[in-house]
Amino acid sequence: MLRNQSAWVPMLLLTLVLIALALVNPQFAVGLLAIVIVVGLPMIYMGYIYYLGEARTVRGDLRGAIRHYDRVLSLKLPMNKAAILIRRAALRNAVGDVDGAIADYTAAMDKLPTTDPALYGVRAALYLGKRDYQNALEDSDKLLQFQPRSEVGFANRAAARMFLGDTQGAIEDCAHGLEVENSPSGKALLYNNRGTAYRLQSDYADAMADYNVALSVALPEREKIMIHPAIMTNQGIVYYLQDDYENARIYFQEANTLNPGFYKAVAALAAARFKLGQVPEAQKLWMELLRAEPRYRDAPFLQRDLHLPMQIMADISDLIESLKM
Repeated sequence: MLRNQSAWVPMLLLTLVLIALALVNPQFAVGLLAIVIVVGLPMIYMGYIYYLGEARTVRGDLRGAIRHYDRVLSLKLPMNKAAILIRRAALRNAVGDVDGAIADYTAAMDKLPTTDPALYGVRAALYLGKRDYQNALEDSDKLLQFQPRSEVGFANRAAARMFLGDTQGAIEDCAHGLEVENSPSGKALLYNNRGTAYRLQSDYADAMADYNVALSVALPEREKIMIHPAIMTNQGIVYYLQDDYENARIYFQEANTLNPGFYKAVAALAAARFKLGQVPEAQKLWMELLRAEPRYRDAPFLQRDLHLPMQIMADISDLIESLKM
């Protein structure tokens, strides 16, 4: 808020100067006033509309903030369009418009006078969320060209590589990433990704070892709620793939308890209960999940969004069929 108010400070000082000049040299004061009107008023207006967008975001009106920035970007006024596009991209991602977020980040990158490597990392993560692994790989490569020791670059590239079939390359990327000085969340993510690469190689012992290390990394509570459910779900998947449905259920349940909004854990938990013969409980979980995310009624969206192993997806299909009986 103070940042937006700062646009008023020079204008207030200039107004005081104009008043003083008007008493001494009225003609010069009139000329300076014209400059203020042409240059200063757009500055004040832009400061005001920046504030409106932030205010709506703080209130939780994310779609309203997006519409506000839509209007701002349509104005033919001098502005930092790249900064506004980046703000709108973050908001679009928050409301689930991943394609719109990618488009905004791309447009912002085109308008920046110099390259901001961090945006390659952000866009790569969005591509990963879309399962667009080739573009995620390319953005991760670009990030690592600018920042060869980027933990984000190594983690994102490892994820892209493993799902493109290069699991050994993913393991190597995670190893390189762990050699640099990592943030706690980066360290957890790298161990988690390497664990998944091992899992895709059916090396379940090494996968579980890496997941355990990832889970042991001390994280702030907010990051723990975001990261730990994914790791716990991956641990459950290792047991599920070995037909140990009870231990799988335990991990899925822990993930669901920690973050009920992590739908991948809910779906996997429903599948595990179904395999354990707990059909009513599994059906109830699945119906609750569909109420929370109706798009899961669409099979292609379900597979793409959850990205669970085919063995689990096949059991989910059987669970869905049981609801029709």
